[in-house]
Amino acid sequence: MIYTTFGIPATADRYLTASTRDELQDILRQHRLHNDPLFVLGGGSNVIFSRHYHGTVIHLENKGIRLVEELPSDKVLVEAAAGENWDYFVQHCIAHGWHGAENLVAIPGTVGAAPVQNVGAYGIEAKDIIHSVHRKPTHLPPRRMPIRLSRQHFQKPAERTIHRVVGDLLP
Repeated sequence: MIYTTFGIPATADRYLTASTRDELQDILRQHRLHNDPLFVLGGGSNVIFSRHYHGTVIHLENKGIRLVEELPSDKVLVEAAAGENWDYFVQHCIAHGWHGAENLVAIPGTVGAAPVQNVGAYGIEAKDIIHSVHRKPTHLPPRRMPIRLSRQHFQKPAERTIHRVVGDLLP
């Protein structure tokens, strides 16, 4: 059963969850064997399956938030896993005094989905606070390195807290 916040029942040929990098790598190896369509599901808040999905659905459940570096001008570099709940991430930043994301509180979804959807509220968008995104391409052999998308991909300089999303964000 595929979970979405709309609560509409849906199924897939394969529904798999990944909480660790090793689990994700195993799923991607299986996917290469099946060579079927792939759908990556975050929090399930921006998607509706109207019928059975003929392919593999991967639900990212990897978690983690850590301070990487304190930067000049009261900025910090924070790293968060793609499966981390976005609202929890923003609340965590607020609780630690890492300012800049507070306008983005209460937005549903995951950290990994935020750059894809460019979530925004009250004049701030995800692109305003994201430093870089590490993305593991699903079409490359496992020995290839993840892609790192930098600030230039978001087209606006960081003026607030700087965040880095990690944890095998998939397309």
